[in-house]
Amino acid sequence: MAETGWHARLCSLAAFVAIAAHFWMAWAHRDSWWQAGVMLAMAVACLPCALVLWRAAGVRPAKMMMLAALTMAAFHAVLLLAPNGGVSHGHHAGAAALAPAATAAGAGTGGMLVLISWEIVTGMLAATWLRRRRETLNYSRAEAPMVDRCGASPT
Repeated sequence: MAETGWHARLCSLAAFVAIAAHFWMAWAHRDSWWQAGVMLAMAVACLPCALVLWRAAGVRPAKMMMLAALTMAAFHAVLLLAPNGGVSHGHHAGAAALAPAATAAGAGTGGMLVLISWEIVTGMLAATWLRRRRETLNYSRAEAPMVDRCGASPT
């Protein structure tokens, strides 16, 4: 696993950058309590897996990070592609209060595309780390002596 340790840390570092971006955007959206709350919740939800992956390079945190990153990329794509920034009834008076993250604090289309790209990169790093780890384990098993199910050594 030492061979893949740097890869796990790189994956974790990508998640830390995304977490920092969520904290920064929560601060930028502090006037909208529900947007800031959602961004803080996402950052806090990602933090334990990123920390565990940094320290011990576990499979479960890497799978969760991959799933979360790709889910967030899809969610941000929906926000970007939705008419009126995800608010379907733009002509109602309350719609302005529900404007999503894509329209506030300088996070326009370019910012959303960068965020989507970063989430995809984070998911790909987690997926490639899982693949490399599996290949390393399979290679180690190929070199190990054959042992049958009863635990008897080969003859």
